[in-house]
Amino acid sequence: MKNKQIRFIYFDVGGVVVLDFSKTNKWDEMLFDLGITKSVRPQFDELFDAHEKKICVGEPISVFVEEARTKLGIKFPENYDMTADFVNRFEKNHSVLKLLPQLKNNFKIGLLTGQYPDMLNMIFEKGLLPKNIWDVIIDSSKEGVTKPDPRIYELAEKQANVDPESILFVDNKAKSLEYPKSKGWQVFEYDPANPEDSTSKLRSFIANWS
Repeated sequence: MKNKQIRFIYFDVGGVVVLDFSKTNKWDEMLFDLGITKSVRPQFDELFDAHEKKICVGEPISVFVEEARTKLGIKFPENYDMTADFVNRFEKNHSVLKLLPQLKNNFKIGLLTGQYPDMLNMIFEKGLLPKNIWDVIIDSSKEGVTKPDPRIYELAEKQANVDPESILFVDNKAKSLEYPKSKGWQVFEYDPANPEDSTSKLRSFIANWS
C-alpha cells in the first residue's frame, strides 16, 4: 500500500541539480592548477576538512584561504576567490534540468542544500540552475545549520507546510538521507556519476508515489 502521495520535492544542489565535484577528479584538478604539491596535499586536505563544516554554516572561505597561505605557504593567485573557482568547475545536470519544469506542474519544489557563503548566488548567476521556480530555498550558509543536523530538516519540513510523508528529498549522500527518512520523508539517493540513469530512476520513483 502506498503512503501519502508526494506533494513537495526537495533537491540538494551539488551532486544532484548541479554536477559539482562529487564522484569526479575535479578536486585534484583544482589543486593541480593551484600548484599544490603532493607533499603538501595531505595537510591541505586536512585543513580544508577542518573548515568545511564551518564554511557551510557561514564562515567566509577566505578564512581557510588565508590560513592555508600562512600555515602551509600556499601561493594563491592575487585576489583569489575559491568559491568562484569551485563554481567555475561545476556543470549543468541537463537531465534534471529537463525534469524540473515537468515536476513544477504537479508538485511544489525546493532546494535543501549545504552551501558556502554566496555560492548559490554564483550558481544562479552562472545559469547552472533556474532561479525563480523554487517554492522554498534552504541554504545552510544563511541558516547557520547544515546537513545532517536535524534542525535543517525541521526547518525544511516547516517551510514545506505538508505532512512529512508527503515530502521527497533527493540527495547524493546516504548520510544526508538518514534523518529525514526516520521522520517519515520519502528519500532518493542520486548518483551523480550516472546522471541520465539516476534521473530516469528518480522519474520512476516519483511516478510510483504520486
